[in-house]
Amino acid sequence: MLTGLTARIPVAAAATALTLHVVLGLHRGYGAAGAVVGAYVLGVATASPLLGRQADRNGPRIVVAVTAAASLAFWTTAPLLTWHQLLAAAAGAGAAQVPVTTVVRRHLSTTIPPHLRRPGFALDSMGVEISFMAGPALAITLATGPLGTSTTLRGVGAATAVAAGALLLSLPNTTSRTNTSQPPLPQRWPHLWSLLVLAGATAMVATGTEIAIVALLRTHGQAPLAAVVIALWCCASLAGGFLYGILPTPPPLTALAASLGALTVLAGAGGQWYTLALLLIPAGLVYAPTVTSTLDVLTRHVPAADLGRSLGYHSAAMTLGNAMGAPLSGLALDHGSPACAFAAIGSAAMLGALPWTLRRFSASRAAVDDA
Repeated sequence: MLTGLTARIPVAAAATALTLHVVLGLHRGYGAAGAVVGAYVLGVATASPLLGRQADRNGPRIVVAVTAAASLAFWTTAPLLTWHQLLAAAAGAGAAQVPVTTVVRRHLSTTIPPHLRRPGFALDSMGVEISFMAGPALAITLATGPLGTSTTLRGVGAATAVAAGALLLSLPNTTSRTNTSQPPLPQRWPHLWSLLVLAGATAMVATGTEIAIVALLRTHGQAPLAAVVIALWCCASLAGGFLYGILPTPPPLTALAASLGALTVLAGAGGQWYTLALLLIPAGLVYAPTVTSTLDVLTRHVPAADLGRSLGYHSAAMTLGNAMGAPLSGLALDHGSPACAFAAIGSAAMLGALPWTLRRFSASRAAVDDA
């Protein structure tokens, strides 16, 4: 878990480093930076299931080694590229991103006993929170300091190589050994896709809420305090993940997802920074448990031979959700108010949970009818 936490830091820094390099290093606008980051994210989301499948077939070490070599080549040469060249290479670089999340969670699924898997995933989700708090902050500090954006990009490549080396030492080159009683994955597609929609909608809350926080505080002349509010919100998520991991009987996934959406909507009633922070704490407490619950459910309902591929789909859904959260929040801000942004993000989370809720309800009715 410590390896996974540190290995995710360069992954979390990648988008911020690319954005700052395009804006500060290539002297382009934020739209041009968004295009590069968008291409990179699309590459990550597209390749995640494919890399997970290769981990199932050939073991994770070959996947980590190949993607690490490709990532190092990109980040080393990225400072030499023009914007057009960088845009063309970004999708391939995203596809070659070391699938840290997939391989770490796949390893946890095969080594942690089933009755301890939920606390294990809770700890892993807490590690993700810490990594994604540290990664962008480090990228901003390095890129805006004396080292500049070019050195920052190369630093991401070097850190990725080191992280890959640590993963190669930590992960056994084995296939999954759990869930052998589950039916083949194609028979699980409707069940899986409804869960992935829920996971993606949950991820939208993260980036969408950050944009809404900044916008709301700007209207009150308190934009510099946005960092404090976001930090408190993230700390609440960490605490929620810990509490969820130690609960003897956790809440069902449907209740967690619905609560996350509703509490995010209510946060839009905040005004001053301290009232906003207080209103966001309940939503933060539910965020990490919701993500953890999707992982716990996923690993219990997929066959062993497709565990890596399924986790790759989960990673792709989270990546796409993160990418969609900011535009959705921004669209609500352009046509409404910060409260509308919170309402849009929270409503999207609740709507994303609807397919999963309906499938669970249908399954329960079918079980009752069979009985």
